Amino acid sequence: MILLRDYWKRLSMNFLAVCFANAPFWIIGGVVFINRPLFSYETIIALIVSIFNKPIGFFLILAAWIVDGLVSQSLTYQFLTPNEFLQSARFSGNIDWQSFITYWHVIGMMVFLIFLCFLYTTSRRISNSAKSVADLIIIGIFLFVFDATNGASDIWRRDKMIMPVNIAGSPAFNLARSSLRSPEKHMLRQIVSDQSISKKFDIVAWASAHPDRSILFVVVESLGVPKSDDALQFLQQYVHINNYNTNFYQIEFRGATTNGELRSLCGLEGSYKAMTDSTGKNCLPAQLARLGWHTSGFHGFSKQMFDRQSWWPKIGVDQLFFIENQEVASLNRCGNVFRGACDKDLLDVAVSHISSPKSFAYVLTLNTHLPVVPVELPNTLSESCHIQGLPDGACMHIAALKNVLEGIVTSASSLPYHPLIVIVGDHAPPFSAISERDVFRQDVVPGFVLVPEL
Repeated sequence: MILLRDYWKRLSMNFLAVCFANAPFWIIGGVVFINRPLFSYETIIALIVSIFNKPIGFFLILAAWIVDGLVSQSLTYQFLTPNEFLQSARFSGNIDWQSFITYWHVIGMMVFLIFLCFLYTTSRRISNSAKSVADLIIIGIFLFVFDATNGASDIWRRDKMIMPVNIAGSPAFNLARSSLRSPEKHMLRQIVSDQSISKKFDIVAWASAHPDRSILFVVVESLGVPKSDDALQFLQQYVHINNYNTNFYQIEFRGATTNGELRSLCGLEGSYKAMTDSTGKNCLPAQLARLGWHTSGFHGFSKQMFDRQSWWPKIGVDQLFFIENQEVASLNRCGNVFRGACDKDLLDVAVSHISSPKSFAYVLTLNTHLPVVPVELPNTLSESCHIQGLPDGACMHIAALKNVLEGIVTSASSLPYHPLIVIVGDHAPPFSAISERDVFRQDVVPGFVLVPEL
């Protein structure tokens, strides 16, 4: 009886250590969106190592936390794979980190530090013996079987899981697998035609039939579909103007901004790194160029960000305008972390380049990139958000999107010969706070095609 009691006491202590090693993510995940399994196998391995060598074991726990955080954040920010998110770190020098770091990041670090102390205290009460190793292995096997039975593991997946969460997983394995299966090592893939706004509305056919007109094509950063009908209608009213017929679409999305660009302009899914002149020949700008149209691309940030100066020409964009160009560099600055040319001013420049027939301007906006930049809420939106209990950050983002949509329509409709106007979102806004993220649908983005009445 005493031996059995000692066994359960030791097993409980080991399981408590496993819980402590994962608890920071559980606590932070109650407020912040974190897509991860409840338990990671790496923490169990690190605890086993700590039984024999505590410094190395605790170093492995810290490493496991870092990898776990990277993998979960890649999903938060809509990247298709953890490897893509990790590789995006090479562009981190282009952003203002001082504007990004908040007191919430400090609180998060403190949570991890507290549980690291808990782990140290618990580990001192665990015997340095093969029995504790066996206990941790048994716990790992139990979690693996539980996860497989639930239908969430790679061994066995269910269409509908018994429990709506992943019980256990390996972030490090997912990161390694995404590196080995990196999408840029494979050909870009054609997506279902109606997943691209260029396919839902035949822009090439319209261009062929109207050589006396021009086209403004805008991908709006973090333009998502609000779940609230009132909020969606609030945005929609700013793309309804005189002498235009407005078509509204809801388009399935996957991935971050570059994925949204490829989907919208090319009907392709995958990494922009796989783009070649041959692959890009069927993209919208390239097709228009073959019809004799002049194509240009505009973005208020650096040309180095996601290598757009390299792959935009491959999809048929002839003339490039980034912050390095004098015409863009002279514009007013907006934004915080991603500070660049103000979208309103950039749109005016883009529209000036389609004042002649057979001109196509592609604009990738910038200023609605998260974190939210404070803007004034219109009274109607403020009242609606108050009634529905929507978070301030999400409502402020909707107001910022309204300003961009209004700026697009105002700039483009000022031309004497009204151009075709195409507006589409790249992805839903990747809010970290669960309450704000839940305001927007996570499966579709809006698309608008404003067709001028002839």
